Amino acid sequence: MRPLVVHNAVPQSFLDHLIEIPIEWKRAQINNEAVSTVRRCWAESMSSHSLVEAVVKPLFEYYENVETNNKFESQLILYREEDAGNYDLHQDVFYSQDDVRKLSMSILITDDFTGGELEIMGEVMEIQKGDAVIFPSFLPHSVAPVKTGSRLSLVSWLYGPHWK
Repeated sequence: MRPLVVHNAVPQSFLDHLIEIPIEWKRAQINNEAVSTVRRCWAESMSSHSLVEAVVKPLFEYYENVETNNKFESQLILYREEDAGNYDLHQDVFYSQDDVRKLSMSILITDDFTGGELEIMGEVMEIQKGDAVIFPSFLPHSVAPVKTGSRLSLVSWLYGPHWK
């Protein structure tokens, strides 16, 4: 199971809409810890944003042969130069008694930054603004520190029954 890149996955009008949403950014956390060097970024939930779900959720269908359910989550993530914004190697695995994060997706919203490369399983994803990368949530991945500018991405997850 490998990452899948969908080029021009979303229209420019959708990217513009996301950029224009007024947001009071909150520092992203890991295990409720407010300050981390493992994950230096800002986040805002988009899980209840109906347009985000309508545009993004169907993109998961590009990744075939994975049993999923209707549970969907999404966040806007901002990595800034002044924070050396990054996310060290991690997996998106989150599970409950009934289901587990099955697929992860990252859509690049802006491209006016340097650094900030998305790497999955040791491979740097060659993506442009508007491209989506879809991959099984258990694959190790990271975002390199942003050197200049700000990297804005929309990260989403689709759940399903536990892997067999």
